[in-house]
Amino acid sequence: MPPGLDDDIHRYVWDGRMQRLGYNPYIVVPSDPALASSHTSETRTLNIQKVPSPLSSGGAAILPRRNIDS
Repeated sequence: MPPGLDDDIHRYVWDGRMQRLGYNPYIVVPSDPALASSHTSETRTLNIQKVPSPLSSGGAAILPRRNIDS
C-alpha cells in the first residue's frame, strides 16, 4: 500500500518493529539516524517522522503477537 491517507498501517508496522527490537515507540522517533536501519521502503516515507507514535497503545499491543505469528 503506498503511503498517503492510509499511512497508519506503515506506522503500526514501524511501531511493532520498535517494540520487537526493545524500543518504546512512544519515545523514539522514525527520523532518528540511529534507527535508520530499522526502516523498510514503506516506513522510510512515514508522514510523521519527527514525533513519537501518535497511535493508540491498544492497537500497538497486538503487534508483538502478530509479528511472532507471521
